[in-house]
Amino acid sequence: MTPSGSVAISVGSGTANYTPAGTVSQPTTTVTLDTTTVNSITDVGTLPSLTMTVSNETLTFGWNAGNLPTKGDNTTVATGVQSAVTTQPVFTGTG
Repeated sequence: MTPSGSVAISVGSGTANYTPAGTVSQPTTTVTLDTTTVNSITDVGTLPSLTMTVSNETLTFGWNAGNLPTKGDNTTVATGVQSAVTTQPVFTGTG
């Protein structure tokens, strides 16, 4: 005699929701800049000027050498990004 038989398996469908308990940290980004210092001016100064006049057959020259710009405070400015690092978010809790 040869044993015989069958097994029937019925598979259903369904849904499941799962919400882990815990928190996720906020990522942070740190940027390091390349910088340089620039010299600012507070006044542009006066350009040199030359004047000439003729009166009674006399030619008169006038010369104003002007003045240099007035130096202001030094200012630090960014010239580029040296590096940028971002942390990964971290989950703390139960999975």
